[in-house]
Amino acid sequence: MAWNSVRRNARSLVKWAAGTAASTIGFLEIAPRYEQWKASVWSLTSGLAPSAENVWWDLIRVALVVIGVSIILSDIPSRIKKNFKAEVLEKKSGYHEGDTVRFWAQYAGRLDKGYFLAEVNAPPGTILPNGGQKVQVIDPTTYHSPLVDHGRMGRVSGTNTPPREWGFQIPSNYPTGKSQVVFEVWDGEFGKAKPLGWKEDFFVVESGGRPAEQPTEITNREKEDFKNSVAAEIYFLLKMFVGPLHHWNLDCRSWSSKAEQSKAAILGKEDYLVLRSLYDAIEERNRYFARGSGMSVAEIDPLNRTCVEAFSQAYSEVTWLKISSDTDALLSKARKEVGLP
Repeated sequence: MAWNSVRRNARSLVKWAAGTAASTIGFLEIAPRYEQWKASVWSLTSGLAPSAENVWWDLIRVALVVIGVSIILSDIPSRIKKNFKAEVLEKKSGYHEGDTVRFWAQYAGRLDKGYFLAEVNAPPGTILPNGGQKVQVIDPTTYHSPLVDHGRMGRVSGTNTPPREWGFQIPSNYPTGKSQVVFEVWDGEFGKAKPLGWKEDFFVVESGGRPAEQPTEITNREKEDFKNSVAAEIYFLLKMFVGPLHHWNLDCRSWSSKAEQSKAAILGKEDYLVLRSLYDAIEERNRYFARGSGMSVAEIDPLNRTCVEAFSQAYSEVTWLKISSDTDALLSKARKEVGLP
């Protein structure tokens, strides 16, 4: 994706050069004839006969300055990349299937309907599991759904807004190698506005599964910490299914932070299997959106129902999972949203 950066910078340079050239030529033509130009314009606007110098050429010279300055000013937003910072957060030397790549971004400029996305590109010479060369991973907290009446719009407004974090879980059969990530901040309707800033980073996917963890004794404190983080994460995910279902990629960083063997040891076999079913349903939904080929209500509705059913089963069977008094109310609303009794 370095080529994309070259093209963007080249377009910006051409616009800047064209604007500078036009305004400079116009100014050099006007400056030596300032008094004559002023008299010519005054004669024309006053209805008097123009001077011997052709006043129309003078006006063309003025137009060159105006056009040149306009071109330069129009390119300023794309030249303030310093206002946009983004990176792969806490990057590891190598990732494996099932790992979550963390993204971080912040924009210091003004946003009215802003949103952030990361374009993940396939390693050179490979194809992603979705059959394409790239997949767009939108920060779900900054973006409205195509199902909502007001369209696919960003939802971030203000100046120097707080930094954002979101993630991309590496799916099965992801090709090995270096994946380039292009971060962009947009303002307006998805796919129509120009990005206000962009940054590039990368991550490397290695072959094979995750390295096997060395068996270690798990302390009671570690067990409680993991249970608390998973309970908080599931509660947060449940809330995403209440109201318009506009969240495309559901982040499961707490669940993905440990290998399967460790999760089973911490949670116990029964609780582990119940929660794994829930996260498998969420991962299946994430894979649907990762295809990058749009969304069909007929296809996404069954996935949403499967997720909500899995939430209900988890809260009914895992006794320590319920951490908030409004959980039952949220479950009831989520079931209604997806058409479940």
